Amino acid sequence: MHIYFVPISVKIRNLGRYNVLWQVSVASRWSMPKVDRAHVAVDGKIIGYFCLFGSRTMRNNTFRRFRKMALLIGLVGAMNSVLAAPTILAGAKLAQLSSLLGELRSGGFVIYFRHGPTDQTDSRDDEANLMKCETQRNLSVEGRNQAIQIGKAFQALRIPVGTVTTSPFCRCKETAKLAFGHFSVSQDLYFSIGTNASETKRYTESLRRMLSTPPVKATNAVIVSHSANLREAAGIWPKPEGVAYVFRPMPGGQFEPIAMVLPEDWSTLAKLNAPSRPKASPAAGAP
Repeated sequence: MHIYFVPISVKIRNLGRYNVLWQVSVASRWSMPKVDRAHVAVDGKIIGYFCLFGSRTMRNNTFRRFRKMALLIGLVGAMNSVLAAPTILAGAKLAQLSSLLGELRSGGFVIYFRHGPTDQTDSRDDEANLMKCETQRNLSVEGRNQAIQIGKAFQALRIPVGTVTTSPFCRCKETAKLAFGHFSVSQDLYFSIGTNASETKRYTESLRRMLSTPPVKATNAVIVSHSANLREAAGIWPKPEGVAYVFRPMPGGQFEPIAMVLPEDWSTLAKLNAPSRPKASPAAGAP
């Protein structure tokens, strides 16, 4: 039996990207009934599917009509699921970085970064060897420059950073290295798309512990990982690549999202807070 996947992607307003994956199961030798399933996935996470029945002798034009109908139903289902999902949309009830700067300088927060912009032409993650960066989707030139600028902004803003924990994927490790100069890897921050239910549960529980654990006194803890991991642990879609969410650890294993920071916001605030240079006084005797 052969399985084929055809991804269809659309973007509607600012709710993110919906993917409908049409899975066709073809009986290779027998003219027997088959089940065609259309999976509905949101940001790579399958949230449901529906089935169509037929036989392998079904004419192509009939199959195409069924496929169009399935994709339409799947898209509507994806939209409804997203609208009902307990996610935090960009900027909703979250503070601006400028209003939080004083507290960040005192430490006590966990800052979750999604890795920087990547080269979308690189190898796919399902083919990745964690020991070989060349088999993975890696940072682009923009992503490397962005990480460097974020690191410079943290220094200029005097935001103390303690532990830096990353996913084992090279794009996360490189983001951390370029921005903060050091990191340690946690296997529990592995990209959770495509993992089985027990692995996803373990990764989710581990990330929730990280987000709820107060950092070393007078520092902020940094996590660099992926979009799906934060979605599973906190119901937040971290978009775009390079975005950060600031969390306040709370008692009882709880945590609270405080701010969403776009990649360019760090440098923008650093420039606004830079000390102004005094104007040069005119030379003696100048008119």
